Amino acid sequence: MMPEDHYCIFRKGKSWWTFVYLEERLTNISRYVTFSESNKKAWGEELASSLILSGAAVDTFFQRMKECPYIKNNQSVIDVENRVTERKKKGRYQFWDINDYRDALNPIYELSKNSVDVPFGLEYFGEIKPFEEFDKKRIPTWWTAYNNLKHDYYEKIQKKANLGNIINCLAGLLVLNTLHKCSQESLCYYRVIRDKYDQVNPYHLANELKKSMIGYRRASQIFEPYIQTKQFVMKLREDK
Repeated sequence: MMPEDHYCIFRKGKSWWTFVYLEERLTNISRYVTFSESNKKAWGEELASSLILSGAAVDTFFQRMKECPYIKNNQSVIDVENRVTERKKKGRYQFWDINDYRDALNPIYELSKNSVDVPFGLEYFGEIKPFEEFDKKRIPTWWTAYNNLKHDYYEKIQKKANLGNIINCLAGLLVLNTLHKCSQESLCYYRVIRDKYDQVNPYHLANELKKSMIGYRRASQIFEPYIQTKQFVMKLREDK
């Protein structure tokens, strides 16, 4: 259980504030580049800037997420911490990388199974799964693009700083904000996460969602909880 005096950045809504800012930048981009299948490879400096900021936000979310007492004692987190410790003893890098985050967090939240719809704009962009590669022990394409761009900006901008990568990256940040319990709690209170019929008390909704790490329990008294923003719609998965 999460200690009642645990007041992290997620429970204070700081990570959501960052998402809202980044999504607003993405919305501005949509005025010039329509979200469509044909524009997925469109690239430019504003897209590059947005991808770097959004990727850094995901990276920071992962870093803070793994320290949360709500999941700190989960076996997958302990296993990865032990792996990183052994790495350090051998003189190798001591920081967590994307493979560590995947192996620690995907078993808890099933990040790879979550879909995000991108329905708004002049065309329908489609439904995406930003962490789908986690299911095959692989790294998301958008994460690789973010890292490449961060280290080799001018060499990688044309191939990596594209619309498809930034949309998937920001959708990934939405998934993390929606599922991580501390963030989820604050989003219920702010009425960002809602019940299908919008009749459930936010505090009751938050308490019901605490019963599942991957979505919502079938036997609960809530119906198809979801989150809708300016660009995305994500329905929480039913935990059967």
